[in-house]
Amino acid sequence: MLDFTAYKKHFPPRPDDEVWRLKNIRKDGPIHKRLESERVRNVQGFLNLHATNPEKLRKVISKCS
Repeated sequence: MLDFTAYKKHFPPRPDDEVWRLKNIRKDGPIHKRLESERVRNVQGFLNLHATNPEKLRKVISKCS
């Protein structure tokens, strides 16, 4: 039997969690892939981009919608 608990999202996400653990970001989904292409791989990277360049983050996410 497989244990899927390792792949569940949890709240609150830890800074070292992969970015797809955030709400509304599917693993290997379009937003996840765009963030990966921008080298945003974990929650801390997402927060850093949000703090330093929120417009860039908005563009990355909006291109996926």
